[in-house]
Amino acid sequence: MFCTGTLDVANCLVRWRIETKAFQLFSMMEAFIHQHDSYGNLVPGSYAFDVEVVQKGTNLSMPVSDLVFEDVGLGIQSFSFSLVEPGNFMLMISEIGR
Repeated sequence: MFCTGTLDVANCLVRWRIETKAFQLFSMMEAFIHQHDSYGNLVPGSYAFDVEVVQKGTNLSMPVSDLVFEDVGLGIQSFSFSLVEPGNFMLMISEIGR
């Protein structure tokens, strides 16, 4: 038996539902956040994350109106949103309040 520590955001991993280097306009983006503690164990429960889409080059934040989080397994949350703007973007995921 092992003891699960508290969530360590630096050890959390994000994986795309579909591994690809290109996305189409008007497609649904979906990724999974694997919540780990400092020992690498999955941490169960829902934790508040903030997802921000930033346009590369200008660093302007793009609004995401249909962002949805849900638990999909022990220590794993999914998040999804629609891709409706063309451009070159960065996805920033952080702990709420940071």
